[in-house]
Amino acid sequence: MKKALLKYIEGDNTSGIVVGIIECNDDGLKGLQIPINQFIWDCTNYNVNIGDTFKDGIFYNDGKQIEKEYDLNDKINRLSIQTNDNYDELSKRQSATEEAVMGLMNMQMNIM
Repeated sequence: MKKALLKYIEGDNTSGIVVGIIECNDDGLKGLQIPINQFIWDCTNYNVNIGDTFKDGIFYNDGKQIEKEYDLNDKINRLSIQTNDNYDELSKRQSATEEAVMGLMNMQMNIM
């Protein structure tokens, strides 16, 4: 697991600047004491660096939102869903094409 140590931006208790990155096990950060003007937020699936900003639960780098990085199983599941969706769409298109071809063949047969 990875945690971002954030320093509150003065006057805003929902924003901070990443001042440190802490690697820990699944037990978390038991017993860790941090200064009053700092807080910790999970950043395990984000490529967060010191100096990045945080606002309302979202990390930013140079004003651009840092996208979540999925683990291998999540990536496989997402690609599987996408592949199935693509297959379904191609099957519909193939059926429509076959119907159009059959219609044209029937029209040609009726002309002759």
